[in-house]
Amino acid sequence: MNASTRTPEGWPGKCPTCGHELWIEPSLPSRDATCPRCGSLVWLSQSVPEPETTTKPITVKELYETAAVYVNRPEFRRWQDNPEEPRDWSGAAAFFGIVKGDRIDPAERVGEVRNAVKNAMDWCKAQEVAFLTKGSGQGGTPIHIRDLAEMLDFLQSLALRFPNHLDKSI
Repeated sequence: MNASTRTPEGWPGKCPTCGHELWIEPSLPSRDATCPRCGSLVWLSQSVPEPETTTKPITVKELYETAAVYVNRPEFRRWQDNPEEPRDWSGAAAFFGIVKGDRIDPAERVGEVRNAVKNAMDWCKAQEVAFLTKGSGQGGTPIHIRDLAEMLDFLQSLALRFPNHLDKSI
């Protein structure tokens, strides 16, 4: 038996693994289906999804790679061990990848990091998983959802500690 790739009477959805937009008839009551493109499990909602208004990573691999850049930074890991870190702006700037003379707006960078982390957390919650990975067989160290939540706390602490640099992000 072949699965139909298009069922107009089905429910709308988007595969979190490959990003494929689909209309498919899910299994009830669980509302799950298999992506016809990559075979991943997709959880569907009966409501039509809102159109995306911002550009954000659409695959789990992109979510992972974006979040891993910041979760693995030494400034964040030091803060997890000692919430007094970083003590000066140079440490915070290093976390954001800002060097002297850059024309990068630190407040905008905070927003980018916050959005990336929230998107990763939303994916984990939607998939009912505790870890974010690159995807099946893609390698990489899994990122625990706790680390993602702590990243949001870290960003808030930086905004409070360095308001002269990050006042737009509070």
